[in-house]
Amino acid sequence: PERDARPTTFREADVDIVACRTGGPGGQHRNKASTAVRATHRPSGLVVVVDEERQFSLNRRIALDLLRQRIEQGDEAARRAVTTARWRVHDRLVRGDPVRVERPTR
Repeated sequence: PERDARPTTFREADVDIVACRTGGPGGQHRNKASTAVRATHRPSGLVVVVDEERQFSLNRRIALDLLRQRIEQGDEAARRAVTTARWRVHDRLVRGDPVRVERPTR
């Protein structure tokens, strides 16, 4: 229950999906058909390009899964960073070392 690290909510509505072509082996089908997918998660700015399958719908599904995984990994890293920062503050504390508070004299 870390309060400072808020998880990023992944919604498909936040993802821009663009069909594109990719080169390489695969012949005429790959050169003519726009079956590759470039998916951009607007809130985080993450971009993935998927051209593993010959069908646009399969590439789209793979791209959304990849984005979801990367966002979850980023959230986990942020949680670890918050915990580490807290421990650094804790380790710097010296017990029994009073802090002097200056008060104005009247």
